[in-house]
Amino acid sequence: MDFYQGLPGFWLFPNYHLVVYHYHPAMENLPFRKRIFSLSDKLGKHERVPRNSGHLLAHPLVQNFINHHANSRQPRVAYFKPSLKIDMILAKKHWFGVGNPAALAHKLEDKIYFWQLLKKQKWPFAIAGLTAELGKLNYKQLVKRLRGPFVLQLRQGWAGRTTFLVKTAKQFNQLQHKMPKKRVKITKFIDGLTVTNNAVVTIGGQVLQSFPAWQLTGQRSLCGLGKEMATCGRVWQEDFDHAVKEQIFIITRKVGSLLARENFRGFFGLDFLVGKNGLVYLQELNPRLTASAAFYTLMELKAQASPLLAYHYQAFLNFHLPPGGQPLSLVGGEIVQRQRQMGKFVVNEPPASGNYNTNGEINSREFLPRKGSVTFIGPAAGEKINFHQELFKISAPEAMVQTSGNRIRINVKYWQWLKFFRQRVQ
Repeated sequence: MDFYQGLPGFWLFPNYHLVVYHYHPAMENLPFRKRIFSLSDKLGKHERVPRNSGHLLAHPLVQNFINHHANSRQPRVAYFKPSLKIDMILAKKHWFGVGNPAALAHKLEDKIYFWQLLKKQKWPFAIAGLTAELGKLNYKQLVKRLRGPFVLQLRQGWAGRTTFLVKTAKQFNQLQHKMPKKRVKITKFIDGLTVTNNAVVTIGGQVLQSFPAWQLTGQRSLCGLGKEMATCGRVWQEDFDHAVKEQIFIITRKVGSLLARENFRGFFGLDFLVGKNGLVYLQELNPRLTASAAFYTLMELKAQASPLLAYHYQAFLNFHLPPGGQPLSLVGGEIVQRQRQMGKFVVNEPPASGNYNTNGEINSREFLPRKGSVTFIGPAAGEKINFHQELFKISAPEAMVQTSGNRIRINVKYWQWLKFFRQRVQ
């Protein structure tokens, strides 16, 4: 499903090409199919390559494709997540990287480093906590200090994979026994609503941002047991309290300015918690393109707005764009169904990816959000999905959730759609 993350670029640049590892049949129906290179399609079943961008870029077939379509000019290579291997290949091939250096991105994405950076600013929206070697900590002392359950995080990790909500001594002892030498970040657990926001540090240091979105976290039927902190979607809608929204805008601008001073530019995402008292706390930073970037860009394009993604590319390529304005109010969202079975799940005959009408019939193979329909992005037949990996996602250009107290609830209509596709994929 990695092709979906790269789709928006086709609407932004006439000479844009996309390189992916995994072939997906939905690519055949796209008008720009000839500009998509799938390595697995070329290799067949006989050769296996690790599925990450660095190994993808290192493959001779991929490099030949890039050089051929660069037409003797220096290729501009954009990527979803920075890595040292990508940096090494770009330097060796004398290609231009459209993204931050891996060393900078990894430093900022380090949850311990970033939390300490916030504490140095003495900003009130940093969550109370500490960092230490896990084996040297005492559960009872932590509970006393943080006044209840707490959140334990490793330095690196995405989609909540290395984030643990610790409620009992047994949980803590298991984690401590498993990784006693690991340095961890431990913060007070705030029982509140989760929010995410996308933003860009422009080439001139300006901070542009989206409207905030409700983030779906720990939905058991979507993420599985033991994944209380896992992310499984986000929804933009108009029911944000004005005071909460303004706090998020202010924090995003402050953090964006801090990143600019760290020589960072381009796209980044922030995750927040909104406490019962209405105060907003900054949870973590994603100093790169986010999981929601593709869908949000498609919504911006549908609204005929200049996407944040375009300003991300401009930050590195320095082409002309009109000055960025105020955050754009959009309505829509995507919900992710993760693979909940332990081990690998092999997909048999999944539904076709595309837009579905209310009768459950596919009515379009495009992926631009369309009113009155739900977009389904699913796996290919024969694909092997590991536990907790994305199995499929649905999206729609309308409100998909409701907030009730400190809980985010998916509307019944979309639970029914999730059930509809779950039965057909599994």
